[in-house]
Amino acid sequence: MSGDPGRIKALSSLLKDPKLVNENRGLPVYTGTYNGERITLATHQMGQPVIAIVAEELGHLGARTFVRYGTGGALLQNMRIGDYVIGASASATKGGIHEQYFGSEKAEQAYLPDPKLTDEIEGTFKSKGLGCMRGQIFASDAFYAEDARFAQNLVGKGNIAIDMESAILFRLGKLRGWSCATVLITVNNLVDRNSSFIKPDSPKFQERLMDGARAILETLSRR
Repeated sequence: MSGDPGRIKALSSLLKDPKLVNENRGLPVYTGTYNGERITLATHQMGQPVIAIVAEELGHLGARTFVRYGTGGALLQNMRIGDYVIGASASATKGGIHEQYFGSEKAEQAYLPDPKLTDEIEGTFKSKGLGCMRGQIFASDAFYAEDARFAQNLVGKGNIAIDMESAILFRLGKLRGWSCATVLITVNNLVDRNSSFIKPDSPKFQERLMDGARAILETLSRR
């Protein structure tokens, strides 16, 4: 699963005989095979409510393993643009979709992915020489509310990267009995004032995108 429809279209080239099976609401979904195993690539756009809808509907169709493969912001000074981050856990603010699903609770708890799937993905990345960091991801609901002070607060709570979806995906995995994981490519650094966004159409990003996707697809095809 990835937020960008264009990214999903690009990744579909890695499948054998990819077929576009949905394009309603700007959420293209492709299904094909990789190493003989049936794989679906789905767009989830931005935010926790949308990925929850897409995951729930795919779950109704029989999906049981979900990997979010997207972009995120780095939260540590030593992290570089283009680094891979594998989610060891995810946090989020209370309220909103989390309260609707799970009721009132303490804010910013750590929610866990499937540890076996996460271990398998990390192992494949390392076997291919793709360096990665594993740590907690914060799922933000307010992209333009993020600033240096906000980022430092997240770092103090154990987060190493930020996206907009992983927390609810991990929680739905536990609720529904799915295997879920997240892999991010960092496109900016929120605590390094000298960093800038990597352009998604740049050769560097495209190379990182495809290399990481092959590692994830290989992992899934072995399950």
